[in-house]
Formats: sequence, C-alpha cells, structure tokens
Amino acid sequence: MDYTLGLLVYLFSVLRMGTAAPLPGEGDIRTKVEHGVRRLIIRLNSTRLDITPSHQLSDGIGGISSVMVVLDGCNRLIPNNLSDMDQIKSDISMIVIYLTKWSERQCKGTKPKPTAPGWLLELQTDTRFVLTHTRVTLMRLKEFLELLVKDLDVLKTC
Repeated sequence: MDYTLGLLVYLFSVLRMGTAAPLPGEGDIRTKVEHGVRRLIIRLNSTRLDITPSHQLSDGIGGISSVMVVLDGCNRLIPNNLSDMDQIKSDISMIVIYLTKWSERQCKGTKPKPTAPGWLLELQTDTRFVLTHTRVTLMRLKEFLELLVKDLDVLKTC
C-alpha cells in the first residue's frame, strides 16, 4: 500500500510537469518568422534610402530552402558600413535562424539544392556601385518579403 501511494504521487507529478509547457511546434516558428518578416518590412520602409518597388518579382518564392538562399544572399550584399543596416542584417539573420530550425523539422532526410533567383545572381555578379546595389537589394528584398508574408504556406515545401 505504501508503494502504491508513492507511485501515484510520482506519476501525477511527472504528468503535471510533462504537460506544463508545450513543446515548440511549427506554429510557434511560423509565428516568429511572420513577425520577423513584418518587422523587417517596417524597418525597410523606415530606412533613409528611398526604397520604392521597381517591379514584381517574376521568379516567385519557391520553398523554404529558396527563401533561405535569398535572405542569405541579400544579407551578404548589404554592406555593414551604412547607417541603419546593422539592424536590418540582424533581422535577416534571425529570420534565417528560425527558418533553419523549421527546415530541420520539416525537411528531414531531403537536401534540396536551391538556386538563387535571377535578380539575386545579377546583383551578386556586379558589385561596383555599392550604394546603388544596396538600394536595389533592399527594394527586391522588400518585394520578396511582401510576397512571402502573403503566402507563408510556401515554407511547408522543402
């Protein structure tokens, strides 16, 4: 009898601790990505560089790995020495970290090899005019993020 009571108390305490905090799931990371993207769009709107959309991106978004390639590529193209760019680069890095966690769960066993879209490859090949390329990169990044916010379901595909 003494063992039964002790065992029941132990089981209830284990069950109570196990249900106290839910494990972070896809919804939590999706929410963090969405908030990060929205915050980054607001930050891009408030930069001193005049960022107005030039045209709609024709390449589309792709899956989660393509989004990570675009964000990483844009982050590399944005110079560190311009004002207000540190926080933008930090926000991009944080979104990439969230997407990396999400892809580790979502894309187990698959290693897709995404390619960068044409507009990003074009910007990466010619970097003579830093300020112009930064402005164009930020413009395209903003357009890309606005498309991503409208359809976050693309992140479910690897």
